[in-house]
Amino acid sequence: MEDGELERHLRDKWQADKPQNEFANLPAEDQEIARKILGWAEFERLKKRKDQNQRFRPRKEKPPNVVVEYYEVQSGFNDNRDSLMLIWGGWTIDVRVDGVIRQSVQRLSAERCRDLITKISRMNVQVRPIVTEWMRQKAVEEAAAKNRNPPSRRKAILDQLKGFRG
Repeated sequence: MEDGELERHLRDKWQADKPQNEFANLPAEDQEIARKILGWAEFERLKKRKDQNQRFRPRKEKPPNVVVEYYEVQSGFNDNRDSLMLIWGGWTIDVRVDGVIRQSVQRLSAERCRDLITKISRMNVQVRPIVTEWMRQKAVEEAAAKNRNPPSRRKAILDQLKGFRG
């Protein structure tokens, strides 16, 4: 055997003895199944790995970020171009998982909403009130109504008898 031939033979033997990447040798159908199970990024990372002796570190799954938001909705009519639509008021609770609303409970009374929020907050879930523009306006109006003097009884009777002439 010549030196070049011997070197080629030893290189081929070394490549055969070297542990191969199992993911690269999978049939196409099995690769598709592995991609669905592992996810695209993890599958590609394992496929590009040179040899099987590298330490296998699966990606750590992060717990989902769950936030519960609640707010009050004003009842009334939504003036749409095509039709008039009634909007039911009340309190709404939205459950957001990783920023996406997964569940929503609508048309709750204030007491029922308060009960649900206290139960949820006891489960160590982040609860966040959302203050809408309508809620700000309502708070300002309620504060102004508290500061106003209540109408006197005499004035209320005179207002009732306003149109009466004897």
